[in-house]
Amino acid sequence: MRPNTIHAVYTPTSCVTHGGHFYSTSTMRDTLAGMYHTAVLHQLITNTDHPPAYAAIRRLVDLFHCGLVEGRISNDDQARSHIPDVGTVEGLVDLLSTCTITMLLGVLDFRVYGTEKMPPHANRMWELHDDTPLPLNERLENQYSRGQCTEILDW
Repeated sequence: MRPNTIHAVYTPTSCVTHGGHFYSTSTMRDTLAGMYHTAVLHQLITNTDHPPAYAAIRRLVDLFHCGLVEGRISNDDQARSHIPDVGTVEGLVDLLSTCTITMLLGVLDFRVYGTEKMPPHANRMWELHDDTPLPLNERLENQYSRGQCTEILDW
């Protein structure tokens, strides 16, 4: 199912369902729109926040950086098909959408706003330093990916 698609899960009997996320380079503009809608309408929808999936977006940025900026992925490499063709409008929009998502990961992550669920120590640190409840490693990964996006956009 494409991102940002309205859907419902119906079962005739009680059950537990499990879903997942798949990011495709060719649908990143729809992913960006879906993430925006999720952030704005999170009280009305069930598929809200999935922080583990953000690692996949950071990996896509790393792939784009390796292929575009560093030139480490040749045209005959199978991985090249996953890098947007910036010579087309669609490819450029998908690249810009991926970079926009990456730049906003710290804003779109609901954990940043959930200070009432933080342990007392973390809540105190937030009060003293306006520190985010995101783990340090994720903040550093987001920062690194934002830097890669900046280099991609400068490329």
